[in-house]
Amino acid sequence: MANALRDTYPTATLMNHCVWPYESGEVIVQSYNTLLTLSSLLDASDGVCIVQNEELVRFYFYLHTILVILVILVFFWLFWLSYVRAIRMTD
Repeated sequence: MANALRDTYPTATLMNHCVWPYESGEVIVQSYNTLLTLSSLLDASDGVCIVQNEELVRFYFYLHTILVILVILVFFWLFWLSYVRAIRMTD
């Protein structure tokens, strides 16, 4: 696919992303498959970004935690606003 893109758009900058598999994976040869794919990606592209799968999962859970905290804070802020409005209406 990267070679086809390179042939179609020869002057464009081609950046690929490679996700390194888990250390203990389902398939015993997955690291070798990644190395072979990575070598062909390096030949066909201008740059390759390599990210470990564990880091992606860790980053996802970090962002998910921040999102949950923000949702809780917005919920309590909206609850507080409705509470303050209700008190002002009764006064």
